[in-house]
Amino acid sequence: MADYSKKEALDRIVRILMDKEAGSATPDTTLQDELRSEDKSVSDIAKLMADALSGENLFFPAQSRQDYGLIYTWTGTATITGLTADVFTKITGTFQNSGYCDGVTGQPTNDRLLLSRTGYWFVDWQLSFIGSPDITYRVEPYHAALGTPQAVAEITPAASGTVSISGCGIFIASGTSELIDLRVNPSATAWLVPRAVQLRVLRMHKQYN
Repeated sequence: MADYSKKEALDRIVRILMDKEAGSATPDTTLQDELRSEDKSVSDIAKLMADALSGENLFFPAQSRQDYGLIYTWTGTATITGLTADVFTKITGTFQNSGYCDGVTGQPTNDRLLLSRTGYWFVDWQLSFIGSPDITYRVEPYHAALGTPQAVAEITPAASGTVSISGCGIFIASGTSELIDLRVNPSATAWLVPRAVQLRVLRMHKQYN
């Protein structure tokens, strides 16, 4: 394909940064509206980057990719026994399915999610379970074997019926292959039967440096 002229190239860059349809990628193809002058294009780019162009927001093409992933179970029957008091133990043998994933690999048979990019990630989880009564359960998502304390939650079942607990938070993935899992910490030796569980991640649009 032939090269764009400087005027057309700058105009197309402005359209991309505004997330506006540019039409055909072929040079000298009629675009929507008249081409901006070179000075006007450079001015608009500077205003977009300064959030000073009325009615427009700065957009980067990478924003069109939204990384997300989910693993879950909704008919869990596996019993986790011998949970050690005051120790965060990975919840295993529980997850049965992967939900919708893009840029994240669901690994339910290993009870975890695999990230593909660094950055700031939102994580949320929910756990409905049957467990030992009169014991406090603290549940926390882990990334790269590190806890995420801002996403922790706890509950103390009064009886052995089903209870539900959930939490959410934001963490930084500094590597491109971090593993995300869910862990539980009981106040005393305990057992646990996860009945319905979801573990989700969503990458936020800000790169980690």
